[in-house]
Amino acid sequence: MLAGALKSQNDHAGALAEDQAALTIAAQLAEKHPANADWQFHLAVHHNDVGVELADQGDLPAALKEYRAGLAGFAELTAKDSGNAIWQGELAACHINTAETLSKQGDSAGALDKFRGAADILTELVKRDPSNTHWRERLAEGHHSIGEILQGKGDLAGAVKEYQAELAVRTELAAKDPGNVDWQHALQFAHNRLGGILENQGDFAGALVEFRAALDSGEELTKKDATNLFWQRELSVCHGSVEDALKDQGELTGAVKEYQADVAIMSAVAEKDLANDGWQHDLAEAHNGLGNVLVAQGGLADALKEYQASLAITDQLAGTDPANISSFAHRLVGDALRQQSKFAEALKEFQAELASAENVAAEDPSNTDRQQELALSHNRIGLMLREQDDLSGALTEFRANLEIDTSLAAKKPDDKDSQLNLAISHQLVGEVLQSQHDLAGAAKEFRAELAVRTKLAANEPASDNRQLDLSVSHNRIGRVLQEQGDRMGALEEFRTELAISAGLASKDPSNSSWQRKVAIDDGWIGGVLQEQGDLRGALKEYQAELES
Repeated sequence: MLAGALKSQNDHAGALAEDQAALTIAAQLAEKHPANADWQFHLAVHHNDVGVELADQGDLPAALKEYRAGLAGFAELTAKDSGNAIWQGELAACHINTAETLSKQGDSAGALDKFRGAADILTELVKRDPSNTHWRERLAEGHHSIGEILQGKGDLAGAVKEYQAELAVRTELAAKDPGNVDWQHALQFAHNRLGGILENQGDFAGALVEFRAALDSGEELTKKDATNLFWQRELSVCHGSVEDALKDQGELTGAVKEYQADVAIMSAVAEKDLANDGWQHDLAEAHNGLGNVLVAQGGLADALKEYQASLAITDQLAGTDPANISSFAHRLVGDALRQQSKFAEALKEFQAELASAENVAAEDPSNTDRQQELALSHNRIGLMLREQDDLSGALTEFRANLEIDTSLAAKKPDDKDSQLNLAISHQLVGEVLQSQHDLAGAAKEFRAELAVRTKLAANEPASDNRQLDLSVSHNRIGRVLQEQGDRMGALEEFRTELAISAGLASKDPSNSSWQRKVAIDDGWIGGVLQEQGDLRGALKEYQAELES
């Protein structure tokens, strides 16, 4: 009792000292009276109590030692009297404590074994006394813990079975006492958990059933206390799960309805506490989600309104805390405006995105993710300027992108994505230079691109995409050389391109796209031969083009 009082006062050192003193006394009494089951029971209980205090203080190895001593004591007692429900309950509790400690130490296999041991005991106890809600709750928690470990191991089927078992227990508890909001809330989470893993398995219909059930539970909770903002927030999350499941199944109209409900709830919640950045951010995300579905439906004007609402929130958050960046919101608004051909307005948003990305990247220049976002911002502006024939402006942005991608690729030479980004950056710069008739500069960039793509293809020899990229890279160089009058060099590049394309086509004769590319490649070779005056050779290539 003194240990509990000390613990309630946050005097953990004092509580541990009291628990250890009690353990010492219990050990002495148990040693003097080995046949006295009560003393043996108290000894096991005190081992468990000391373990709990040690675990709370972060000394997991010492805690585990105490739990195991407690387990041994409870196991010995229950072996003598398996019908003693109190002893069985304590044994289950000690299994759970041991499992949680093993899990924290990274021993998932050991934790799984102990959680299963606890679940087996609790299952039997519940059969003996179905009215004992404490045991039912612990059993539900046990199934949940087992499910989490199995899910982490990739055993989704096993995890589903455990989450279904948890849900069954929590459903019974909630039905037993509809007024118990803790049980109703736990049921809501159980439905969401099961829905989430079913969604990961691709069972969208099954996931939707669970998400709707969670939504129903959430609505019942908010009816009991409409002022509980935490429950309102959870209800918003449930709408989010339903909307995602509907979107995955292509039911966009239903998804829009759920997103609208999500926005309405989060608007009311966020308005209650304007200083709560988390809720403001959630509201912004809800607006973005609604905007995305509206875009998928073709409702660009309505989507733009949602994106702009999100942007207004994130801009305000960024004004109060620079950590709350608004670059993503500017990008979404820019994309929506661009799709509506409002290029000047879209460019303004992309430039605002770039300014935000520059500020964030400057705060931590070593953060490669932030540098990559900055590169992508330059890239987006460059692509848009190129579409508007502002080649000079596009080149400036693409070169800024290339500078960042070059640095990132040097830092991560074995990272496929970084190398691929570098190849694309060289390609974009080269294409603009070619359009500006700077053929020497274009050739230099395309050769740099080719070097990267050659390496990527060598690292992934079985990848058809890498081979296709490599062949097109040869084509780009060939066209520049042809334009420069270097027909021999162009012919060499086009023939290398054809060899790669022919290899792909031979692997899959039914692939019409690859067969068509072989024909196009023959045409390029034929064109160069014709320019060289080799009309017979050109005719042969043109005939091959027609036959492909």
